[in-house]
Amino acid sequence: MKNLISLGVFLLILLSVQVNAQEQSVLKIRPTGRILMDGGLFHSDNKNFVDGVAIPDARIGVKATYGKYKAKVDIGYAYGKVSLKDIFVERQFSSHALLRVGNFVHQFGLQSSTSSSMKVTMEEPASNEAFFNSRLIGAMFVYDKNDFFGTASVHVESEALKKKSNELGKMGYGAMSRLVYRPLHDTGRLFQLGISGAYETPRYNSEPTLNHTSFDLGANFPTRIAKVRAVNALIPDAKNLIKFTPEMIAGYGPVALEAQYYYRY
Repeated sequence: MKNLISLGVFLLILLSVQVNAQEQSVLKIRPTGRILMDGGLFHSDNKNFVDGVAIPDARIGVKATYGKYKAKVDIGYAYGKVSLKDIFVERQFSSHALLRVGNFVHQFGLQSSTSSSMKVTMEEPASNEAFFNSRLIGAMFVYDKNDFFGTASVHVESEALKKKSNELGKMGYGAMSRLVYRPLHDTGRLFQLGISGAYETPRYNSEPTLNHTSFDLGANFPTRIAKVRAVNALIPDAKNLIKFTPEMIAGYGPVALEAQYYYRY
């Protein structure tokens, strides 16, 4: 009798493990999408600021999960152009560690934490647009547990998604990392400190004399209704670029403060 009971318990445990494994390995596909609409009135001596309305971003895509794997494909449309957004596959190693490979926004500073549709400032701050990279083809390891969050990435330059390697002449590359300590991260209460660092080689430029020997940094004014350049800087004869950005965010209830400083060398 004892042997039968033991065998029954063993079979129940085995069946439970098999059922859980099957549940985890079910392929789940979910469509995604969004439409952003914007309108604005401008008061400026700059005649390029023209009042109007726009649909600056329309997205359609799909997310899929299968066991410890996740994938996402996101396509955007804006101002008559179709562009590829997030395209990646990630592997979950544990509840607090994963590896993501594809084309996506790598973690660098506060602004990389949220989607463009969830910005506190509605649009990217000009400093972030000038100094931050958008989506890049590469790989990123993420560790997220308790008070600590950390990432490490390797990537190639953004033009690698649009041009073949022989069109680029050579392909720029880089690496970056973000480390965050968050002793307080409860609902309605938040405090975290962090720092990000990155290294890049010079990027593609359509001007042959500047191709992969320069960095062209710039940012528009924070509106997508009228695209007007706010700042621009061309750095010729560049060997590489090293940048750091410390960050801080504190929040209690409906009130929050965030700060970030960029240093480039």
